[in-house]
Formats: sequence, C-alpha cells, structure tokens
Amino acid sequence: MISKRHTEIARYFIRLGLTGFGGPLAIVAQMERDLTSRGWISKEKYAQAFAAIKTMPGPVAFQTAVFMGQLRGGFFGAAIAGFMLNFPAAVLMVFLASSRSTWNQWSWVQSFNIGLQAAALGLVAASVIPLARSARTETSRNPKAKQIAKVSFVLLGFAITAARPSLEPLAILVCGGLAMLPSRRLLIGTTPLALSAGLIGLSSTEIASSLGWTCFKAGAMVFGSGLAIVPLLGSEFVDRLHWLTQAEFLEALMFGQVTPGPIVITATYIGYRVLGFSGAALATVAVFSAPFFHMTTWFPRLWEKISTSRRWNDFSFGAIACVVGSVMASVVKLAEPVWLTALEIETIKPSPSLFRLMIWVVLPIASFMLTWKRKTPAWLLIIAGGVLSFVFLKLVRA
Repeated sequence: MISKRHTEIARYFIRLGLTGFGGPLAIVAQMERDLTSRGWISKEKYAQAFAAIKTMPGPVAFQTAVFMGQLRGGFFGAAIAGFMLNFPAAVLMVFLASSRSTWNQWSWVQSFNIGLQAAALGLVAASVIPLARSARTETSRNPKAKQIAKVSFVLLGFAITAARPSLEPLAILVCGGLAMLPSRRLLIGTTPLALSAGLIGLSSTEIASSLGWTCFKAGAMVFGSGLAIVPLLGSEFVDRLHWLTQAEFLEALMFGQVTPGPIVITATYIGYRVLGFSGAALATVAVFSAPFFHMTTWFPRLWEKISTSRRWNDFSFGAIACVVGSVMASVVKLAEPVWLTALEIETIKPSPSLFRLMIWVVLPIASFMLTWKRKTPAWLLIIAGGVLSFVFLKLVRA
C-alpha cells in the first residue's frame, strides 16, 4: 500500500533528481540539509550513516538516497527513492542517445561537442584530488607506512588499468585486502605489488562480454566515486568489444556529468547506444542493482558498526587508493587522441588540427583548475567549454 510517507519520499526525490546538479557530494549535502530539517534523521545519525556509506562500493549519492528511503518508508520507500532520483537523468540520457544520429550531423554541434568533451576530461582529472584525499585511515598508528602503501596502491591501480583494464575490480580487492594488514606488516605486504600485478595479468580469464554483466560489475565496484566506473566501462566497451570509440565514450561520460543525479547514469546512455531501449533499461538496472541490494538488506542493520570499524576503514583506504590510480590511467587513455593529433601536425602554421589541439590542451587544464581551486559546478564548466569551443572554431573558420 502506498502511504503518506511513500508519497512524501516520491515528491522529494523526484525534485532532487531534477535539480541535483554538482556531483554526488553536492547531492549528499542537499539531502543532509533537507532531510535533517524535516526530521527524517538527526544530523549525528546522518553523518554516521554517510561515513559508512562512503566506504561502500557503489555510487554514494544513490546509496544515500536509497538508505534514507529505507529509513523513512521501508523497502518500498527505498525503491521509490532510488527510482525517483535516477528517473529524470535516465530519461534525458535515452533522449540524447536516441537523437544522436540527428544532432551529431549538425556542424555547430560537432564544434560544440569538442569543447564539451575537452572540459569533461579536465573534470575527470580533477576528481582524482578529492578521491586521493579520501583514501585515508583515521586509526593508523604508522602514518608513514600508510603513505608508502597508498602510493603503492595508486601505482598498482594505474599499472593494472593501463595494461589490463578489465582486471581493475580484482586489483581493487587486492589493494583493499592488503590495506587490512597491521601497520607493522603493511610495508612487507606492499613490497611485492609489481610481482602481484604480473601474476594477476598472467592468470586472467576472459571477462563476459554481456552488457548487463559489465554494468553490474561496474556498479558493484564503484569505490570512492562514480568515476571509478570509467576504467572498467572504457576497457570493455571501447578497447575489447569495440562497441564505442574513445570519442563516443567520452561523450557518454560528459553527458553523465552534465545531467542531474549520479554520474553512473552514464551506463544508461551507453546501454541505449548498444541495444536501444532494452539496452538502456538493462544497463540502468544492472549498474544500480548491487548498491540497491546493499542499502536494503544488511547495511541498515550494521551501518553503525561499519562506520567505526577499523578493519573496514583499512579496506576502504586500499581500495580507494587503487581507484585513484585507475582513474589516472583512464585520463591518460582518454587523452590519447590529443597526443596523436599533436604528432600529426608537422608545422605550427594555423590549421584545423592545430586549433583543435589547442582546445584539447587548454580546456581540460582550465576545467581541472576551476574544479580544484574554485569548486565550479561540473555542468557549468562543460557547457562553458562547449560554448567557447564553438565560438573559437567559428571565428577561425570565418
């Protein structure tokens, strides 16, 4: 039965889904302001719950919404909260993907798109900074050992993602497991990481190529940030299956950043590009199924213990550090067309290739700096990048 509380949950989260720009932390902060003032939960309990949720695999904004829905209206309330938060962005993603063959033929859109994608690349790079800062252990008695381990985990994540991107989830689990070692043994445990990376590569097996399985894995392994899906989805859909080009994948990621709601809604856009409406539905359900399961089953009963568990915080420390390396490797991979364009330019004389190279160099750096220093909203940076690219290329052609 739909109760008054369920209607209240639906109204709040559909509004948040329509206006939730600025990334997951902005959405989480908005929920804290709104829901504590409404009496759904105290500020102390909310902070406690969020401390536990952010160490969990899965998109943090989605999981927080589902947890609050569960707290307010049980399982049905959790389902309503998760659906309403994602529905506006999912519809927008399907519209953008279904109309791509039309709008992508317009010349002004192509110029606009260059700037959008370049700005999005800078945002991905900037996301590494807060992600790296979040990889810390409050209870560590040996900070030097932890710092060395953190660097080792980042390097392992970078190496695995650069060489064998499909093995990113396994690398994350390995780093999380090693981080749970006592501080006095941590240096010994992280010493053979290079050898471990080689052994992992040699023992790998072919990962299933289905859209649903790939998106499920991505949703289950999003540690620390929704951008953790970038290495896995990119390696599967671009490098191995060749369902998308690098530019098309970056386009999907850009739409995921500029639309409201969790960034993992990028999977919806990719799903539509691969299998149409059924692919969009499959990808959306798959990428959110594992986080939804966590928030509606065991997590509500154990969240207070998890938030204060040293062992779990140690695992999260190693996993997030590995994700930092993975995202860095993905940024390098996504920027590959820039380096190739630079190599093709034989002289510094004005040419379309040179001007496009300038856009791909200047806009990501500007986007990175404005995100890092000024905390400028992602959607504003992406749109501004598109406008600047369009105007610049228009003036050049004129």
